[in-house]
Amino acid sequence: PVKLFPDQIHDHARLPALNSIASAARAERLVAGSANGALLLLGTTAGSVKVREQAHRGPVTAVAVSADGHIIASAGAPVGMQGDAIRLWTGADALPGTEIEVPARVVSLDFFPQLDERGPAWLLVACADQRLRLWDLTDINQPRPLPDLRKEHHLKVTRAIFSPDGAQIVSVGEDLAIVWDRVTQPGQAPYERRRAPFSWHSGS
Repeated sequence: PVKLFPDQIHDHARLPALNSIASAARAERLVAGSANGALLLLGTTAGSVKVREQAHRGPVTAVAVSADGHIIASAGAPVGMQGDAIRLWTGADALPGTEIEVPARVVSLDFFPQLDERGPAWLLVACADQRLRLWDLTDINQPRPLPDLRKEHHLKVTRAIFSPDGAQIVSVGEDLAIVWDRVTQPGQAPYERRRAPFSWHSGS
């Protein structure tokens, strides 16, 4: 088991609240983002814990780890600014890298599943403005935004993930659960909505 904190904790010690957690499919690593802006790197075998203090100037709202564990993406709200900033971290020691500005608060992050070396290096970003955004991280030093997916949610989006083979995206909001199919049309968004949504409404 991985212990985040020692067994003996001082009576007045304050533990950081964890807002998000993610793991790598083929790496023995967990990553957690805290309310105080720190990033925790957890080794699932050795039980090691590394902390990146002030990874963000505000609370960490979402984290994701690439399939090979080499890249970590974390999102946090910059103090006094609109939107969020996504920071990319690389290597076993999670060295800080490029920062991506996002015009809305980030709700969730997910990496395209790397089934082989030919797969795209895409990062899926679900935002509080009901939009899904994609960045191409082929050149991690110069992330490239892909065309935005069409805005199909009209209430808050709570999560968006790739399917295990990357052929679909599933996004869940307070109004709809939507399946997006991958398409190959030059200049167009790489996914479009499948016209068979599942919807629900909360009763009162």
